[in-house]
Amino acid sequence: MPRTDLAEEIAENTRKTEEKIYESKEIIVKKREEEKGEYITVYFPFPFSEKQGEKIEKIICKALFELLPEGVKNIIVAGIGNHSITADSIGPASAENIIATRGVESIKRQVSVIRPEVEAKTGIKTAEYIKTIAQKIKPDAVILIDSLASKSLDRLFKTIQITNTGISPGSGLGQRNERISEQELLIPVISIGVPTVVDVNTLTFELTGKEIKKEMVVTPTNADYFVYEVSKIIARGVNLFNFGEL
Repeated sequence: MPRTDLAEEIAENTRKTEEKIYESKEIIVKKREEEKGEYITVYFPFPFSEKQGEKIEKIICKALFELLPEGVKNIIVAGIGNHSITADSIGPASAENIIATRGVESIKRQVSVIRPEVEAKTGIKTAEYIKTIAQKIKPDAVILIDSLASKSLDRLFKTIQITNTGISPGSGLGQRNERISEQELLIPVISIGVPTVVDVNTLTFELTGKEIKKEMVVTPTNADYFVYEVSKIIARGVNLFNFGEL
């Protein structure tokens, strides 16, 4: 099985169908329902125009309205990853642009924004960090943003996956840490992920049909620019939702 975090890639060889919920010449959105939850996947060109960017932001906002229950007023947004590693910095980069409103009166949603450092730097697992903060703040829901892995170079930084199944932090770089989901936190957990890497073993097999065993990943040479642009789109989509707009 090729290493991937994208539900559509995992299920490509199954008979399960997808429902297209939005489509234009450049942007395609697919919704997939699995046993464990729902997945909304957005495909878009890169670079994208200002108008296309606005469409993607609204799609993210709409997806959050679909996946979260009504009446959510207190939210934690967690930008997961390592800001020192470009391919793992989608989460922290997005969190930098998300507006925190907790403690501000007359705001529709109280939003707390956190950027947990990776366990290698702190000795604290990301799941432990988020669970501890959640126990203190008692949010109605948690939104996680993280980097993912794809089996296709063509999908890197051109795909956003939004799901209510939670996430395993660091999965984009091959780390399988403790999962963060509704089952663990006992509140709705939405994850927003962007594929930033392809595993070398997966890529080699896709291109040559031969297997190699190397602990390496591939990412574009201009990944820093991609992270900058895509993280801004994600942040704006989350901000639209937090301020109650469509």
